[in-house]
Amino acid sequence: MGKLNRVAATLTLLAAAAWGGSVGATVIVDFGNINTSLGDKGVGEVKIFLDAVASASTSTGHVGSQTGLPNTPVITFDTSGVDVKFANGFAGIDALKVTGVPQLYNTLTISVPKGWTFTDLEFSVNSAPDFTVTGSNGAHSTITNPPNGDKDFTIFATGSTEFTSLAFSSAVGFDKFNHFEISGLAPAVPEPSTWAMMILGFTGVGFMAYRRKSKSALIAA
Repeated sequence: MGKLNRVAATLTLLAAAAWGGSVGATVIVDFGNINTSLGDKGVGEVKIFLDAVASASTSTGHVGSQTGLPNTPVITFDTSGVDVKFANGFAGIDALKVTGVPQLYNTLTISVPKGWTFTDLEFSVNSAPDFTVTGSNGAHSTITNPPNGDKDFTIFATGSTEFTSLAFSSAVGFDKFNHFEISGLAPAVPEPSTWAMMILGFTGVGFMAYRRKSKSALIAA
């Protein structure tokens, strides 16, 4: 399957190059259970409101309002040790400037707390370089020649999978991500092994309670 994906990616790149010799054509290649598209393609997305931090590599965001809707998790944003500016509200993550020059950041990871999943994320990125996005489900997309300006992308988990995180990376670096929206937020379904452990635990507790009750009855007799 990996070989077929590489062949498909090569053919897609060749086709883009052949289409009028188009150097500026955006090429998106998906590997595994992920679909990355240009534009607002999601349904039922809810805005994420960032917490303002003037200079830090980590901040949080809240779903639906600045304080978060009831029963929704806090979203974490992490730039792997590179300080950036997190703007307040339905806003963005800006590279810090030194003498007017943006100090680009190469990675951004967006994640939900343990026990939660999501199915898609919409965002915009300003003057995007070529970049890769990797999902926690093991899938990834490569985006080559993104359009200039502040453009929307939507990323979906496919094949009945979900995300717990999305990691963006670029060798060139990012100047600004903006306007995050998320959907498909839900508590994670326990793995079969987890269910088995829970059932064994409940069975054990029930058996111990039964033994104590039986022992008390014998003593009373």
